[in-house]
Amino acid sequence: MTVLPDDDRTIDDLLTSARTRNRYATYDMAAAEARPRQAARHATAPPTPPPSITTWSS
Repeated sequence: MTVLPDDDRTIDDLLTSARTRNRYATYDMAAAEARPRQAARHATAPPTPPPSITTWSS
């Protein structure tokens, strides 16, 4: 049986003390939100498929 050490810290305490860097500090959110709108504006209609060819056999 494994005995865990006594620790009164909560998960909030552990997360507060975690050392992480903000990878998105310089991320341009407005530009990211505009990209789908810009792509939709420049999208073309998909090509119309050719009509199906029906063959008759006797």
